[in-house]
Amino acid sequence: MSEKEGEYDRLEPVAAEATKVMQQISETEVWSTSVLPSQEKLEGLNWAAGQLLTAAGILEVTLSLFKHFKDEIGKSPFEGDSESARQMLASANRRWDGLIEAINHRRHRLQTVLMSLGEFDTALDSLIQWIQVTQASVDSIPVSRGDTRSLEFELARTKVVQASVAKRQIDVARLNQEAKRLGLDEPSSVGTDTSLDQVNEKRIPRLRQLNSSWEGLKRSVKEKNLQLEEAIREAQKFYSQLDELRRDCHVLEGHIPTSGTRVMGGLPDSAKQKLGQFMRAYNAIENLGNQVDELRCSSAGLLASAEPTGTRKRLSTQLDRLGNRQADLQ
Repeated sequence: MSEKEGEYDRLEPVAAEATKVMQQISETEVWSTSVLPSQEKLEGLNWAAGQLLTAAGILEVTLSLFKHFKDEIGKSPFEGDSESARQMLASANRRWDGLIEAINHRRHRLQTVLMSLGEFDTALDSLIQWIQVTQASVDSIPVSRGDTRSLEFELARTKVVQASVAKRQIDVARLNQEAKRLGLDEPSSVGTDTSLDQVNEKRIPRLRQLNSSWEGLKRSVKEKNLQLEEAIREAQKFYSQLDELRRDCHVLEGHIPTSGTRVMGGLPDSAKQKLGQFMRAYNAIENLGNQVDELRCSSAGLLASAEPTGTRKRLSTQLDRLGNRQADLQ
């Protein structure tokens, strides 16, 4: 991140000549693209840190349940370390947010200078190009059903794009204001003057393209967010149900008599008690089997569309293993 911050600091100040400004706009977009791998690394770090901090929190909660053993247990190995990790991660995220904010500010500044230089057409074309590139980026974001880590990562990417799109709203508004000043929003502006007519014949379709593409981009980002959030909820629900059934299976495995153990006692009361225990275990095993079947049916759509193929195979294997464990109990 320090390297990218240094590169940004070395970017030339915004020029005051149209040709140079256009060159700087192009350089800024190229440089912004080069920053994306760093963004991906940071999002991966955020995910990994979240997993570790969650594990640390669970351990701390567990230790807190045994406060009367404090002298023997001592200080949690995560106490202090987790707080330090949180602070370092928060610092990295703040620096990243600052860098993204600086990039968006430079884009806006370059667009503003172009407008002030009377380069309406250049600013219009530049913004249309940015929208097209961003739209392609949104379209390329996959929705990998069943892969929670990938989904959370892609959702974070989408949020970054969404923030960038929101910050470009002012540029779209300024271009439309300038178009209004030039009379492009008035049908009578075409045909009143020959030279103006020729210019506006090219400007008006591009302005319409800008606004149409802009609305489409905002809609695409919103839809991608919803798709990813829904897929995350779906995956989390599946894994939550799977983990719960695994725990139930483990509990049952601990209560099933081992091979060779006598089930029935010699006395009537003992026999009745053993029979009751057996029937409760039997019903629990049957119920577990039904729940496994229900989970398999409810997740059929997830299993069929999970991408990549490795994710689909992993989900199917986990269900099969649970089914085999339940069958072994019978």
